[in-house]
Amino acid sequence: MPNTFLTADAVAREATFRLRNNLVFANLMFRGHEVEWSTPPKKGSAVRVRQPASFTATDFSSTYTTVDHTETSVSLTLEERPHIKVALTATELTYDLETFSEQIVQPAMESIADYIDVYAASLYDEVYTTVGTATDPPDSVADIIALGTEADNSKWPVDNRIAVIDPTAKGDFLANVTHMLDASQSGDGGERFRNASMGSAFGWDWFMNQNIQTHTAGTASGSTTDATGYAIGLKTVTLAVAGTGSILVGDVISFNGVAGQYVITSGDADVSGGGTISFEPGLEQAIPAGATAITLVATHVANLCFNPRAFSLAVVAPPASMGAASAVSSFEGLGVRVTFDFDNTTGSDYAIFETLVGGKCVQPELALRNLG
Repeated sequence: MPNTFLTADAVAREATFRLRNNLVFANLMFRGHEVEWSTPPKKGSAVRVRQPASFTATDFSSTYTTVDHTETSVSLTLEERPHIKVALTATELTYDLETFSEQIVQPAMESIADYIDVYAASLYDEVYTTVGTATDPPDSVADIIALGTEADNSKWPVDNRIAVIDPTAKGDFLANVTHMLDASQSGDGGERFRNASMGSAFGWDWFMNQNIQTHTAGTASGSTTDATGYAIGLKTVTLAVAGTGSILVGDVISFNGVAGQYVITSGDADVSGGGTISFEPGLEQAIPAGATAITLVATHVANLCFNPRAFSLAVVAPPASMGAASAVSSFEGLGVRVTFDFDNTTGSDYAIFETLVGGKCVQPELALRNLG
């Protein structure tokens, strides 16, 4: 007798619920654009995400001052298609939904959630502001105060400040900052997001995540700009034929005597031959004519602190497959597709769990790397 419980619809609903409960980063970043795919989503499809305008208020005298603005947008692309294909035994096909969920769905969703969290953590490479010292994990009240000071100076909203740190930083904080230990033992009992929540302290909601990334920085030494000089707002400079080593995409750099930090978006790996590097944001201050030294932030653990709207993340399901028992389910915006199939060559039954994920740092001014 066929198992009437293990339908693709029922398993897809269960899989989406389980995925939501196993995610950390994806539950912290803004996901309001998941509904915007008007055509069936596929790997490589994208939507445009509008970025808010920036204005400066002035005092009214006798007339209003009109300011113009140009609406800008960035592309949010479904870059990855994480999936799990599970060979099913005859016994597993007889399970009720609860048992099938525990034995098959839960471990599959844990794996996909881990994949999504690694992807989301990798968005650090679009963040240009850093706080702390490379290779020295944050572990003190002074370190936390520095985070708040940078967020305040950058005019972040005072609420919804999220800090996600790696296990080493968590251990150091709990050992050295009693307020953190108190926070970790309060609130929801630690059940939120797979026990990742450490509670709230010092104006931040704290989370631990094992998928925090380490950025391996370039090795540039003695590198300078050429003698041209560069105006405020420019995002590309030419390097002098000087120095050794490399500057890599994702590196955070500063120019000697020039305000701001900048993240490399493209450029030549070998700086000894000159070439150009591109970065975000545009220069806060002009680089004067003459060679200006370039400094790189060293290799570091990229703990992430941010307001949810700094990042836009989408986790959506591909359309249901034709010709197989397939279903799509959505829960709180998250989408998963489940397909049951049979391989005539091997004589085996399969369950395939899959989704699509894409992310972008849309407001990097609302994020920072807390170096470790």
